Amino acid sequence: MRLVATAVIAAALVGAASASAPARLSAGSADLSVTNSPSPNPAKVGTNMVFTVGVANAGPNAASAVVAKESLPTGFSLVSAVPSVGTCTGTTCSLGTLASGGSATVTVTVKADQAVSGVKSTATVSSSTTDPNAANNKAPATVGSFVAVIDFAYDPNAAKTRLGQKVNWEFTGNAPHTVTDDTGIGLYDSGTQTHGAAYNFTYPSAGTFLYICTIHHFTGTISLPPTASPAKAPLGSSHTVTWAKAAPPAGDVFDVQVKVPGGSFADWMTGVTSTSGVYVTSSGTGKYAFRARIRKPSTGKSSGYSPAVTIQAT
Repeated sequence: MRLVATAVIAAALVGAASASAPARLSAGSADLSVTNSPSPNPAKVGTNMVFTVGVANAGPNAASAVVAKESLPTGFSLVSAVPSVGTCTGTTCSLGTLASGGSATVTVTVKADQAVSGVKSTATVSSSTTDPNAANNKAPATVGSFVAVIDFAYDPNAAKTRLGQKVNWEFTGNAPHTVTDDTGIGLYDSGTQTHGAAYNFTYPSAGTFLYICTIHHFTGTISLPPTASPAKAPLGSSHTVTWAKAAPPAGDVFDVQVKVPGGSFADWMTGVTSTSGVYVTSSGTGKYAFRARIRKPSTGKSSGYSPAVTIQAT
């Protein structure tokens, strides 16, 4: 009886000590964190932006199989990803083992292919080692791009954007200039702007839009295609084609054309104010293409037709 009682008392004392002991990090844990710094931001369309992705390990242990990733922002394409240690495939970089107190850097270079504003890019870090603080494993950044107004041209002269995206112009030349719609529809006019000024406009629909400096008479174009979903489906399927994010300005309409496999562009929807439509593929398998423009019926003036978006009927 005495031996049993002693064992019970000892077990109770051990349990009490365990309950009162302060919580400790589990064995083998490593607190990884990531930072995400884009520069220059915004970048001129056609030039590069560099994301510096910093990874650090606050310990207490080494982190094994560390992986850092950078998501590509909309309107940008990958040029290169170079890690200070390890290797990269695309924008996913395997950094190996990172010692407690250690750090690594990934330099991700992207090219601004389109004029976009307020798009997101997120850097993340992960490891096979337990991380006690997941909150610092992600670092978002908001980036954009612009068209430069130089003396005496728009740079680049022809730029692309996407539906719903704000196009930014930055006036970097020494002479005064304007950014003025030259489609004849009268969509926008920046007025006279000088060095250091900025102007922006969100195009109302898919199309190819001519614009001009009314002071020096040089021109540029902005083009944006419709969108279509799904991009690929069996013949006879329904596809939603979207050519605008909102109804056109008062007095304006949209025209939409389709090109079936082996055919030429022909009118599909003419003089509409709707922003999208459903198309059912029925002219054989292959690629179908859609393009759109905005038009003012009272004057006959219009934008040019947009670049095409395609779908595949299988």
